[in-house]
Order: sequence, then structure tokens, then C-alpha cells
Amino acid sequence: TIAAHVSILQIAFDKKVLIFDLLRLFEDGSA
Repeated sequence: TIAAHVSILQIAFDKKVLIFDLLRLFEDGSA
């Protein structure tokens, strides 16, 4: 269904944002 597809996209987006935040934190800590 469309709802299931949207939820999958939402999860993928959340993970992408989480990874980006972790990378930014890592760069801030090493800088």
C-alpha cells in the first residue's frame, strides 16, 4: 500500500539524518 511505502521512506530518511548527525558530531569532536 501507499502508506507502507511512505513509512519505509520515512524510516530511511530518519536513518540518513541520524547518520549525518553522527558524522557531524564526530567531525566536531576531532576538529
